[in-house]
Amino acid sequence: MKLLSFKTKHVDTKLVMRSNKPMEVMFVDEGQRGQSLAFKNKVVFFVCVEKRDEKRPVTAELATDAIRKTLQDHKSSNVLLIPFVHLTGRPASPKKAYMIIKEIENRLATGKYKVDRFQFGWHRTLCMDIFCGREMVSFTKI
Repeated sequence: MKLLSFKTKHVDTKLVMRSNKPMEVMFVDEGQRGQSLAFKNKVVFFVCVEKRDEKRPVTAELATDAIRKTLQDHKSSNVLLIPFVHLTGRPASPKKAYMIIKEIENRLATGKYKVDRFQFGWHRTLCMDIFCGREMVSFTKI
């Protein structure tokens, strides 16, 4: 699993079209073409589930711990999870990736965190206003 995080001031997104790849999970995250969402003051995590994560039952737990540490470093409890397959050449199956990301979301939501997540299986536009500085960006490989 790979996590790329940014501390943001503002995030805007608009659903463009459904992806034609993860057909087995297409029904799960409904949305409307053209639907817009906006978020303020979030630590954004691009989450990439890899093939090897499918066989590791602790993947979601390790990822949740890494996310909590990053949130603690940023003194934030606001998190936005963005499924993002493009950080690897060996992605997990869409169904398994969705299940792991949902588990991470659920683990964080049971704590003191305000968790939002982008819909799975959509192409979108994305505009982020991020805080400057090296400490505001991190990359984690689990």
